[in-house]
Amino acid sequence: MATRNLTFRSTNLGDNVTLMLCFTPPTSQLFVDQFPIAWKVTTLAATGRSSLNATWTANLGFSATQVGQGSIVTAGNYTPIKVGQTTTLLLDQTARPPVLHWTDPKALSGVTTVQAVNGTGGPAGIGIGFITDLDKPTEDMSVALTWPNVGNTLAVTGDFTPILSAYVALDYQESQLIRGDIQSVAPIWQKNLLSLQANSTIVISKDATGAYVAQQLNGFTAEVDDVADSTEEDSTPLWKSLDEGVIRFIKRSYSATLTFDVPKRSDIGHCLKPIVDRLTEKGYQIKLATKVTSSRYCYPGSTAHCFTHHLA
Repeated sequence: MATRNLTFRSTNLGDNVTLMLCFTPPTSQLFVDQFPIAWKVTTLAATGRSSLNATWTANLGFSATQVGQGSIVTAGNYTPIKVGQTTTLLLDQTARPPVLHWTDPKALSGVTTVQAVNGTGGPAGIGIGFITDLDKPTEDMSVALTWPNVGNTLAVTGDFTPILSAYVALDYQESQLIRGDIQSVAPIWQKNLLSLQANSTIVISKDATGAYVAQQLNGFTAEVDDVADSTEEDSTPLWKSLDEGVIRFIKRSYSATLTFDVPKRSDIGHCLKPIVDRLTEKGYQIKLATKVTSSRYCYPGSTAHCFTHHLA
């Protein structure tokens, strides 16, 4: 399942400013009967370094929601949902106090998105979002959008395109319902998360006019205008270059030859997986080449084939 890890950073901004992340999918329902929720909010410091980490996954979920004082949205019981499935929100009147719960999702013919039906007997708030660490002890539901007033027996459908927007200097708290006032404000950064690599870093700074701007770094690619020419002599660390407002970028290649003494070629995958996973997390691009040699080149006494992998 797709996962995106985002890090927003700033250094010596000169002003204390709030950074807010929210999802703004391209739907006609947005700011009509469906509203985004402030997903992540932090204050970037005027002096020194600041950072905000955020993780999104493609595990969709529906949640009961309630809008309280200050338009803060509280998430309630939730259920995972897959594309093409429907679920119904019910109210258990036998419990004291009554408890909202979801039916098990089931496939529904003709549904190409996800669907939730209000079966509580009255108006209800329904939210859609995503679940991190699904089926693990650290599982958590993040509500991205909410329909705060769904009538009884009515259904909502979510074609959730994960377009994430970053805004600065807006007066919102985390988990707060966002009204249409942000429609007149341009985000400093906006991306469909599915178009990003697994790990992305976005640097918040000021341009020559004093306006806040976002510069995105993707693995070994810097999506900024101010990139210095890379040379082997220029070994300035990336973090120091960011302080200076210039990104010096050096691309280097590394190679390694690994030899495995295993009975069959398919066993190599178990040996390579933790190595490849670790390097991929660090942003390295990996190419593998396999060479099979006879057992006499392996360890003494081995009866297995020797598989040599070249990593580049």
